[in-house]
Amino acid sequence: MYKTFRVKNFRGFRDLKLKDIGRINLFAGKNNAGKTSLLEAMHIHSGNRNPNTLLRSNLMLDDDFPWRSRLRAPYPEPPNIISWDDIFNDSKTDKKISMTASLTMAPRHVEGDTSSFEIEISSLPPDSEEFIATLKEYEVEDDDRYENVEILEFRSNFSSKPLYVLLANDIVKGAGFKSNILIVSDFINTRAQMNTGTIAQLYSLMKKSGNIDSFIEALRIVEPKLEDLDLLYSGNRPLIYVDIGIGKLLPITSLGDGMNRIAGLILAMSEVSNGVLFVDEIENGYHYSIQRDVWRIIGQVSRESNIQVFATTHSKEMLKAAHEAFKDDESYEFRFHRLDRDIETGNVEAVTYNEYGMKALADFDFDHEVRG
Repeated sequence: MYKTFRVKNFRGFRDLKLKDIGRINLFAGKNNAGKTSLLEAMHIHSGNRNPNTLLRSNLMLDDDFPWRSRLRAPYPEPPNIISWDDIFNDSKTDKKISMTASLTMAPRHVEGDTSSFEIEISSLPPDSEEFIATLKEYEVEDDDRYENVEILEFRSNFSSKPLYVLLANDIVKGAGFKSNILIVSDFINTRAQMNTGTIAQLYSLMKKSGNIDSFIEALRIVEPKLEDLDLLYSGNRPLIYVDIGIGKLLPITSLGDGMNRIAGLILAMSEVSNGVLFVDEIENGYHYSIQRDVWRIIGQVSRESNIQVFATTHSKEMLKAAHEAFKDDESYEFRFHRLDRDIETGNVEAVTYNEYGMKALADFDFDHEVRG
């Protein structure tokens, strides 16, 4: 798990440091403070190299790229847009992006110094040997489709081999990243919707592993009358159906955003045991009256499966609910990180609240800046 994290020259961050990271972490701050960007940076550091994360755009990925997430719908046809420049602070590609972290324990495949895990991201100059070699590797040097080619190089101190991602108009290529994963992780963005096939597949895996009780408990937060559920076929599609005591089974997708949101959250957690889950705008879909219970089930599943959670919010109620959910635990594993951007310098800094800081905030009813 992450203990500390530092990111330099990525998006709006010149040099941001996070210390005292907990098992459950919530980021808040005004708009453009960098909440989502920080999740992206940590997701990239853990091993994800999805151009959709890097570019924050719905790109159609080449078939040879191994990062099409099962938690997202298929990518639409993209416009001719974007440059790797967009991920560099102030679009200054002459400076490297660096992401450095200390972990509670080293991953098994990492050798050597385990006190610090760093990746560096560089934009390759077109006249460099690495740029030309990458063009040849992907066999694109004579293809008219590849105009205005840009290539990112990833280097890390836990892997001896650099990795490359190529962008040319709407074409993205990359390979070999599965061998460079530091920590298994997934990212749920604010608009993410699991398709029914993915829901059924993950439910089946959870049922086989005998870990279905937490899933049912989570669904009962939204629908207390839920008695049972089962995986059935509707036409040629497998769907989860629920029994809420009305004499007929209902597809889980018919029970509203809150039900589908929490189902997707718990199923996503089932895929990242001993890993990390990133959730953008975690308050979406939940009525304020169930937010504390949502946090409690997140805490329960995270402990059972050894998962670290990082989430963002604009909701003071969601922050308050998190403190209420964790304040009586023997070990207070929740951390609130408030991001603030200096208007004059543009620098972003993080202020972290542990158990004692959160108790102080609670005394003032959390009357400070959360919403953007």
